[in-house]
Amino acid sequence: MKSNKFDKSDDGIPFINQKNLFGEVDSFSQTKGEPKGIVVKVRNNNINEALKELKKKMIQEGILKELKKRERYITGTERNKIRKFEAKLRWQRKLKLLKLMGRV
Repeated sequence: MKSNKFDKSDDGIPFINQKNLFGEVDSFSQTKGEPKGIVVKVRNNNINEALKELKKKMIQEGILKELKKRERYITGTERNKIRKFEAKLRWQRKLKLLKLMGRV
């Protein structure tokens, strides 16, 4: 039987299998049996623990960093300044490491 774009999961709730150009299911789409996004279970009605766990998972996934990055539009010149500053920091760290190793 040919599968529809709109199938139903075991609990009867429909979901969409969105495939990319290579025929793979994209990470943002929901697949059978797998919940979409980050899932945190609340145990014993303890919401504070669930929020702590959610925050920890969001930090691990880099979601908070991405949100902070997208707070406002960064122009091209600002982006270039940031890149130069980050490159300068990387270079300074590398020099510090080389000095510790005795190569400079």
